Amino acid sequence: MGPRPVLTRAGDGTTGHRRHHESAEILLATVASLLHESASVPPLEGMAMIKSLADLQRLGKHNGEAALQVIAEWNRGWQGIAAETIDFASRSLEDGAATLEKLFSAKSIEHALEIQSGFAKRACDAYLHQFSKIGGMYAELVRETYRPIVWAPVGSTRQ
Repeated sequence: MGPRPVLTRAGDGTTGHRRHHESAEILLATVASLLHESASVPPLEGMAMIKSLADLQRLGKHNGEAALQVIAEWNRGWQGIAAETIDFASRSLEDGAATLEKLFSAKSIEHALEIQSGFAKRACDAYLHQFSKIGGMYAELVRETYRPIVWAPVGSTRQ
């Protein structure tokens, strides 16, 4: 197998591989931060015990509300990711169709190669930008979905 192709530099001076790597690092850092926060939650010892049926009902209500919030955030996040992906696919298809029309009207091989090179650069840049954007949306999905999960003593649950 030959050497891997080197991607051209983007407007911000980074290569496509570096931006891909940085997006992955941001996502991993977010997940690690959330895991670190959950590790700092105090253990169950020292928390108020369930002493009555009312305490159990309040705890159940609190946990049910938290579960509904998690589900709502999860759905909202995935809907946003799906909408963004559909929009990107639509834009890519339109750009591909426009490029194909230009290729059919090319008068020379050099002009056709110029059109194809421009399309390849635009497609690569658009993909890397979209990958970074979706990576940020995944990080936000994890952050917002995890937020309602709170460990609280039984005595502090809301009615």
